[in-house]
Amino acid sequence: MITNLLNSNQTKRPEYSVDYRDENTYFTILSGKYQNVTVTYSQTQFFEDEGFARLKFNYHVIEFANFTEEHLTDNQEFVIIIGDILQDYLLIEAKKLETTRKRHSEELDFQ
Repeated sequence: MITNLLNSNQTKRPEYSVDYRDENTYFTILSGKYQNVTVTYSQTQFFEDEGFARLKFNYHVIEFANFTEEHLTDNQEFVIIIGDILQDYLLIEAKKLETTRKRHSEELDFQ
């Protein structure tokens, strides 16, 4: 499980788990309204919009839990939550890479 950060409006993101299998990464929401919903992401990209970094992504719901496909498709609240989860995950992975890069640079005495 990944420890979540607080988003910009200071509401706590739901806890989620990450499962790597079948050459895909699956994110399952573990708490909150969308508990047990599982998604994968595709075509993830960053872009700048009016001076702000934005994250654009497509998603596929794998496990709907107690929801219908219609309820989760283009549901703004759900899209914000899974967008926050993706952002959180990408930031954590970027920090891991930065730490690894820095450690290797120090080991090789590159500064």
